[in-house]
Amino acid sequence: MPVVITAAALTAALAQLPDKAVAIVEALLNMEISLVDDATTSSAPAVAEMLRPAGLYAAEQVTAATVVRAANRRSLPVVTSRRPPARVAGEALSPMDRARA
Repeated sequence: MPVVITAAALTAALAQLPDKAVAIVEALLNMEISLVDDATTSSAPAVAEMLRPAGLYAAEQVTAATVVRAANRRSLPVVTSRRPPARVAGEALSPMDRARA
């Protein structure tokens, strides 16, 4: 199973990591199983639709929405150390994930 991360999530993660951890993330990204999902003009409408219920808070949830969209497109679970925003995650979470959230 591939490890998929969106460009938005990768950017947010790198901004929060200490410098010594960045090399570990870069090594993971260079592995064959890693796939970085880019934000594109063709993906923006689908992500925006997921964000619509968030209203004024949509900008804060862009990363979560891109992660959910990438997971849904590949029928993969969302794996995160953070609780996904309920308004964005909705259908992407399995019943077990929803119980934990």
